[in-house]
Amino acid sequence: QTIAEALEERRISQVVMQYQSWGANSSDKNIPTSLKPSADLGGKNGFSTMTNRLNELGISLFCDVNLTEMNKNRWGYHTKWDSSKALQRSPTTLFSFHLGTYENDSTQPTCFLLQPNKVLRAARDTAASFKKLRATGLSADTLGQQLYSDFSKSKVDRTETQTLWQQSLQLLAQAGDGMLLSAP
Repeated sequence: QTIAEALEERRISQVVMQYQSWGANSSDKNIPTSLKPSADLGGKNGFSTMTNRLNELGISLFCDVNLTEMNKNRWGYHTKWDSSKALQRSPTTLFSFHLGTYENDSTQPTCFLLQPNKVLRAARDTAASFKKLRATGLSADTLGQQLYSDFSKSKVDRTETQTLWQQSLQLLAQAGDGMLLSAP
């Protein structure tokens, strides 16, 4: 809110903000089904005050959600059972790397990719939960940047995944006033 007011004082207009790590437990990679603002932002009341002020200033706020990556078992999604499977049927994983050396960053937890069929369910839950927040819309960067197959029993190829992503993005966009993606 303070940043938005500083921009307004300098007569900077048409501002669009993307808020990452705004939700409770959003610093962990987990699949959200119920969106709750972080207590660090003042919880629901503080977040509501901020969104009201941003709306007054004409600033668009898009809240980022991650619907593909998880590193903990939470909210009905299990890293072993609900992750996409690689060709050898092991869970598909993503690792963090050091930018300078391209070596695996062993201090970061292993990240699992959610099965594409389950992403659509997560998008439905997220869209329904978002309508109460009064922000402009959602940002789903991982849906705009990742496209993968699933070799589990349900077998979903990249073309089918693309269709599921389109349906998911459409649900998320309809929950607010549009969608924001970074580097799709």
